[in-house]
Amino acid sequence: MTTKKQLTFGILIAFAAVLSLGITTTTTYAQQGKACPEGFQLNKGTCQAEPELTCDPYGVGPTRIELVDGECKHLSDYGPDCFEFQDRVIYDIFDDRCETDGQPVEASLPEDLTCRNDDPVIRIDNVWRCAFYEFLPAFEECALGTLNEESGLCEIKPGNNRA
Repeated sequence: MTTKKQLTFGILIAFAAVLSLGITTTTTYAQQGKACPEGFQLNKGTCQAEPELTCDPYGVGPTRIELVDGECKHLSDYGPDCFEFQDRVIYDIFDDRCETDGQPVEASLPEDLTCRNDDPVIRIDNVWRCAFYEFLPAFEECALGTLNEESGLCEIKPGNNRA
């Protein structure tokens, strides 16, 4: 006849055996290099890595935005004025000239074009534009796994090398 003490001891031994098997399997799997994808570190049963910074969600082409020091440097522009803001004289982007009431005005481009705030006049998409840069926050992105908002890390289960 088994006593309550012997039964409890037997359950504890069985639990320890199952736990030991799980640890051995995970350790062996990790030793074979299959636990985490490259760049990830195993931490409490989860593979973790720092997210990458990107400017892609802004939907702006690479000639207009770039990642600089953890921020997105975005090239913005606006139309220049002709001859220091003279009345009725405008820069027509379609004809690439200064004009008044649709008639060309003698101008020396880009020298006669002006911008606010000392922004430079540059050619963008084959048109004279006033250019300036604004810095926008970069987005965190995970090439593999998913971003854990709480930890701020990309996370993936061990052995899963796909997103």
